[in-house]
Amino acid sequence: MKQRGFIHLAVLLVTLLLGLWAFNNTREIRDWWTLRFYDPPAEIANLADRSYLSNDGRRLFYASQPEINSRDDFNLNCPFIDRSLVLGCYSHDRIYVFKVEDDRLAGIEEVTAAHELLHAVYARLSSGERERLNRLTDEALKTVDNERFLKAVEGYREDDPGALPNELHSLLGSEIRSLPVELEEHYAKYFTDRLQLVALAESYEEVFTMINDRLAGLESQLTQLRQRISTTEQSLESRKAELDAEEQRLSALRQSGQIAAYNAAVGGFNAQVNGYNELIDSYKGLVADHNKLVEQYNSVALEQNQLVQSLNSKFQPIN
Repeated sequence: MKQRGFIHLAVLLVTLLLGLWAFNNTREIRDWWTLRFYDPPAEIANLADRSYLSNDGRRLFYASQPEINSRDDFNLNCPFIDRSLVLGCYSHDRIYVFKVEDDRLAGIEEVTAAHELLHAVYARLSSGERERLNRLTDEALKTVDNERFLKAVEGYREDDPGALPNELHSLLGSEIRSLPVELEEHYAKYFTDRLQLVALAESYEEVFTMINDRLAGLESQLTQLRQRISTTEQSLESRKAELDAEEQRLSALRQSGQIAAYNAAVGGFNAQVNGYNELIDSYKGLVADHNKLVEQYNSVALEQNQLVQSLNSKFQPIN
């Protein structure tokens, strides 16, 4: 009887311990169960390869049952706008990546996949691990001088300060080249070559940087041309007033019979007229140059807008 009671107690204790372990390892059990039945489609396996995922990274990526979504599906799965140069979300333990068609933004799907994977990593960290990583990412942020990156971070901070540590963990790991050793060791668990991933982020960010620089250069040229046009217009007005006054004086000389004085002044007047006409030609040339630059500016601005719209899942082109 005693032996039976002991066995019953032991079974009860083991059951309680297993229940406690299962409660504390819910995500691990769910991941294990999901992976038992998940066979990644070719495009997902290929994306994992191109995103430089390690075995651990790939396991969490597949456990999140990732999808590459076209516009309509993505808007259903991710009904919000991301502030960084990625377009994806980690929602209800699933990863969704927006399909970007523009070849100039090659690499953005890979960086997005990595960014969202790191959200899956963060979701599985213990509270102690999160606190440690939050301190490390806060310190790392102080060394970042990328204006676009810092602006995105501030946007996240304004939207939801509580979510910033999670976002910063993903942003730093997928986009910033130089990080403290402890952070590199953390990210190395999930990527085979994180710097190659960062190179992809740098590559498509450079596309935007180059366009912005071209626009800034053209804007500078336009500003200088407008100043020259304005100065020339003022000079033309001044010379026109002088010509009108001189023409009236010559007319008065002729009408009063002062022909000698009139004839003596005609040559100078004609020279003034020639100078005025030359200035008009110069003015027309400046205006033509200005209009050409405006066309160039509008063309580059359109290119920029197309790139931005290619990252905007809400944008619907007009057919």
